[in-house]
Amino acid sequence: MDILHVKSVKTYRMRNAAHYQFMDVFGNLFVVYKDVALLVPTELTEFNRLLAIERTAYNFDRKSPLTIRINELDEQTGNDLHGLTDAVKSALHSHDPQVAESARMLYERIQQLGIIYSMPLEEQTATVTKLTDEFTGRLAVDVTKVGVNSWVTYILNDNLAITGLMQQRSAEVSNRPQGRLRNGIRHEIEAVYKRITGILDANIVTGGEALCGALVRQLNVEIAYFNEHDTPHRTRKNIADTVAVPVPVQTYTGEPVIVIPELHCVEEGQETKKLVFATDFTVTYKDNINLGDAEITVRGKGTYKGTKIITFNIARML
Repeated sequence: MDILHVKSVKTYRMRNAAHYQFMDVFGNLFVVYKDVALLVPTELTEFNRLLAIERTAYNFDRKSPLTIRINELDEQTGNDLHGLTDAVKSALHSHDPQVAESARMLYERIQQLGIIYSMPLEEQTATVTKLTDEFTGRLAVDVTKVGVNSWVTYILNDNLAITGLMQQRSAEVSNRPQGRLRNGIRHEIEAVYKRITGILDANIVTGGEALCGALVRQLNVEIAYFNEHDTPHRTRKNIADTVAVPVPVQTYTGEPVIVIPELHCVEEGQETKKLVFATDFTVTYKDNINLGDAEITVRGKGTYKGTKIITFNIARML
C-alpha cells in the first residue's frame, strides 16, 4: 500500500494571485491543525513572514488600475476563446463538407495549443499570439469558411491590449518598492513550503498518520484543485451570498477563540452544498479574545470570491 505523502503542486505555473492564494490556504491549515504546527515552529514562522511580504506585493499589484484593466481584458479573452471554440465545434457538424473539414483543422489546432485561458498570463499572451498569427495567416481561409473571423479579431485586439498594459505594469512595478517586494519572494516561500512538507512526509514515514495524516489529506485536496484550476478568478460565486449557520456563544478562556463557521450555498437546480474550509474560504478574526462580540471575516477562495462578516459572542459560562 502506498504511504500517504504530500502530492506535487504546480506552483511554477500559477499566476501571482493563485500562488498567493495557495500559500495562504496552506498556512491556514496550521491554524486548524495546531498540533502539526508544533512540529514545524521555526519553518512556520519563516513561512508566515514571507507570506506577509507576498501579501503586500500581491495587494499592491491587485489594486493597481493597470492590473484591474488587465484582469478585465483577461476575462474577456477567456470568454472570447470559449466563444471561438464553441463556434468551431458547432461547425464540425455542418452539412457542408468543406466547412466541416475547415472546422476540424481549426479545432485540432485549438486542442494542440492546450487550455489557453488557464495558462499563466505571460504564457497565455504568447500562445494567443501564436493562435491569432496562424488564424490570420495559414489558416485564414478556414477561418473564413467556418465564419469565426469576428471571434479571432476580438481575441487579437484583447491580446494586444493586454500585452501593452503588461509592459506598462512591469515598468510601474520596477519603479516602486511595493512592487519590487515580489521579486524572488515566490522562490523563497516555495523553498520553505518544501521544507515543511518534507518534514510532514518524514513524520508519516516514521510515525504513521496519527499526527499529520488529516492535514496532509486536506492539503492534497487543495493541491488537486489548484493543479486543475490555475485561474480561480473565473466564474466565481460571491461568498456573501452563502448562508452561515449561527455560531453559538463561546466560552471565555483568555485565549483567542477560533471558530470555523459553517457555510452553505444553494446551487441553482441542486441541493444545498456545504462549503469546505481552506478550499472554499479562509477566515481571520477580530476581538476574539475578550468578553463580548467577536467578528469573523470570511474570504472566498477557489470558486468563491468576496467577503462575509459573521459575529459571535464570547461569555463566561456559569
